[in-house]
Amino acid sequence: MTAYSSYSDIAHFLNKIGNAPLFVCDMDGNVMTGYTLKTDTAPLPLKETDEARRQTIPYGTPPAVLGGLVKEGTYETGIFAEKAMDARLPAPLVDLVNHGIETNQPFRIAFLTSRGANDARKLLVESGIGNVDAVTLVADSGATLFIQGRKTEARKLNDGEKNFLANLEYLAAYYQKDVQALVAVTLGTAKGCPKLFVEHKGIASNIHYREILSHFGQPDNSDLDKTIGAHLKERLDVYAGLWPKDLNGESVFKTLDGPATVEVKVASMHKGHGLAAIVEEALGSGVRPSAIVFAGDDVAKGNGLPGTDYYAMAQARIFSAKYGVPFLNIHTHHPIGNDVNCDRPDPDKSPGTLSLAFNKPDIDLIVPTPSALTDIILRAYSRSMPDAKFGTRLLPEAAAAGPVREI
Repeated sequence: MTAYSSYSDIAHFLNKIGNAPLFVCDMDGNVMTGYTLKTDTAPLPLKETDEARRQTIPYGTPPAVLGGLVKEGTYETGIFAEKAMDARLPAPLVDLVNHGIETNQPFRIAFLTSRGANDARKLLVESGIGNVDAVTLVADSGATLFIQGRKTEARKLNDGEKNFLANLEYLAAYYQKDVQALVAVTLGTAKGCPKLFVEHKGIASNIHYREILSHFGQPDNSDLDKTIGAHLKERLDVYAGLWPKDLNGESVFKTLDGPATVEVKVASMHKGHGLAAIVEEALGSGVRPSAIVFAGDDVAKGNGLPGTDYYAMAQARIFSAKYGVPFLNIHTHHPIGNDVNCDRPDPDKSPGTLSLAFNKPDIDLIVPTPSALTDIILRAYSRSMPDAKFGTRLLPEAAAAGPVREI
């Protein structure tokens, strides 16, 4: 079974990427920490403009207050949040991003996400980013770019396409009865089963069922997760195929199954496009990165198909040759069941499960959690941060001198 990278692996990696790397990071499950309410009632009242289906943490809650709620045991942290907007960027990375903005270094950390642009920006603000307009962010899997203060839409939907995706609200309501029946068959009860939740993004819409898994205490890759995911994907595949083909005869829409969600999206856009846009801007800036590091978690689905992050990772060799700068990949390969206390990678999420139709991407480091990835990013910049503003982490040299163990 694949093992997590050791301290010596990490030390070698840090030496390899040089003193001025650019980290391009997926958000959910990769650098964002998820928060889940442990009590039945939200500890702070939601505002009228907040959405209870999407959040239990009120917008505007200072990160320090949220940290206090975790210490009190009201919230628990994990790889994912039960609700879509209950995730935050860890405070040390917020400091690093804010420092980069203040010193006019926008190409230290960039974000490349399949989240919609509004949600992604909202979460960065809620995490404590001071000037979100200056953050290098590509959302909607490459369709919406915020780079050096400019917003660019690489792909817009026409009215018909918008309506096509909006119809997922009706489909989710229609599928609810089927899903509850699947829960009853799988677990023996469907009492209190939450409703499916629809998230609309720029070029995609998702049907989420994480609330259902959480309500019944079922982890990712459980029988219930696989059963619901397969059922929704089968039906949404049919729906996606109803849209007329484009001028090249290709399907306009396709489905992707992610963690506790199935997405219908424009097929022609993926994270490889977004990564290329970030890289070209970075290489054309005043400070050329010593290396480009892409970090993502959603590489393989365990059914032979790739995840959303695969399309960025698969570009490593091509981009290294094209741009003349080292490209490296970090796979935030979650432990079995997303249990942060487990030290074994989930075999179902291994790139080795990809079918022969997809080349396995080069993986340079394997880490288990967003917290472990944060440590590596902070170590990478500790050499160029002599004031040790973020210096509670080990320097690479210290890590190399320590015992070789799995993180």
